[in-house]
Amino acid sequence: MAIPAVRAVRENFPDAAITAVARPWVRAIFRPGELVDEVMDYDIKGRHRGLLGRMVLIKAIRKQRFDLAVLLQNAFDAAFLAWGAGIPSRAGFKTDARGMLLTHGVPLPRVIKQGHQVDYFLYVIEALGLRVTDRRPGLTPAPADLAAGKMALAEMGWQASDLLVGVSPGAAFGPAKRWPADRFGELIRLIKDQLRAKVVLLGSPGEEATGDEIARKSGGVDFNLIGRTDLGVAMAVISQCAAFVANDSGLMHVAGALNVPVVGLFGSTNHLATAPKTDKLVLVRHALPCSPCKKETCRLNTYDCLNLIQPMEVLAAVDRALSGR
Repeated sequence: MAIPAVRAVRENFPDAAITAVARPWVRAIFRPGELVDEVMDYDIKGRHRGLLGRMVLIKAIRKQRFDLAVLLQNAFDAAFLAWGAGIPSRAGFKTDARGMLLTHGVPLPRVIKQGHQVDYFLYVIEALGLRVTDRRPGLTPAPADLAAGKMALAEMGWQASDLLVGVSPGAAFGPAKRWPADRFGELIRLIKDQLRAKVVLLGSPGEEATGDEIARKSGGVDFNLIGRTDLGVAMAVISQCAAFVANDSGLMHVAGALNVPVVGLFGSTNHLATAPKTDKLVLVRHALPCSPCKKETCRLNTYDCLNLIQPMEVLAAVDRALSGR
């Protein structure tokens, strides 16, 4: 969702050397040489953990002698890093006691805070007087990743003529964003039986057990790549799908940015803020008095916002996505 803002920085400073400071696992999103010139890893769980780790990163940033830091992330940590590295111009939202660390603090209006995340990031750019020409996220897989993705599928029997539907059952936020595994299993059985499509499972390391459970409950999936690809190869595999079914998660946004028709399953989160910015979205949700609560777990312990979603309902959404309706 930050891609349009990063693209706007590139368009406003076409001759600048631009570096993205980002978590290692999202490196593939920024495609060095296109949106940015370089990606500097912010390994918050490894060598940059804790105050000493932050000092290591600050030292590395300082060596680059940057002229400007544009802080899209609304966190004190980001402003502290830019200030500590001595970057002379530091722009971003001046909330959370960050104002004293910024040279160009941007107020955060309530309407922007409550709106879509894409517009939230772009507001920083527009508030600085920079132009924005395209508000749509857009991705293309790297050629090497595309070749690796096709090979991973081909080794499991995939052919380019197959009608391929991608399914991503994970979501890092918590169980209030994850549709139950048995429902995914039933959905996959229906997709295979009624739509005559092949199904590929995709997800992050640590979600393998969920993938195995779904495979058992579905009677078997054609391609289970959960935990077996990095983000770049996962992007490549998604680009080969005719439709993609996912919880509100990173891979859902990847599919939308790749212009793949998306069936998005929403529970506790706000679809008005985090649904993919694409006209190829089929949204599946049940509006309840308590939703969107934006909580990781259900305070009622019922998870009705997710449990009311039925496999046949999602199958109909997949059919609409495949037919372009």
